[in-house]
Amino acid sequence: MRTPVWAADVMTRDVVTLSPEMTVEAAADKADVDVVDLRAWEASHEQPSIAQLRRLADAYKRPLVVFSL
Repeated sequence: MRTPVWAADVMTRDVVTLSPEMTVEAAADKADVDVVDLRAWEASHEQPSIAQLRRLADAYKRPLVVFSL
């Protein structure tokens, strides 16, 4: 079963993946972040740094601004 990836539909905050074919593990690997950290960001328990957000934006192929809405 695939787990939704962080930074979903930022307008409604619904849990919708930015990249449905990408698992959390694959997203964390591609962004060079720890899976535990990515899951904490998804759950809003922690916040990533700007550098981490940039890596996530690159991994998801989305503009950085998407993560700040």
